[in-house]
Amino acid sequence: MRAHFTGRLRVEIRTDERGASAIYVRGDESVRETPITGDPAAARQLADDIVREAYPHTCTGAECGPWVAMGTAKR
Repeated sequence: MRAHFTGRLRVEIRTDERGASAIYVRGDESVRETPITGDPAAARQLADDIVREAYPHTCTGAECGPWVAMGTAKR
């Protein structure tokens, strides 16, 4: 997960137990899901590109957080 614009927008890359992945962009006005294939590390660049397409900006340390790993939900 990575937060953009001081937390107002968030992008997540989720992978299920089968290895299928998707990019989720969540914000005040939009939710977008993009299925992806390939290396999850390369997906970070694609995820940032999707966010910048919808919300043009330059990612800086002041406005956008680092990529962080999310744990799996406990049931």
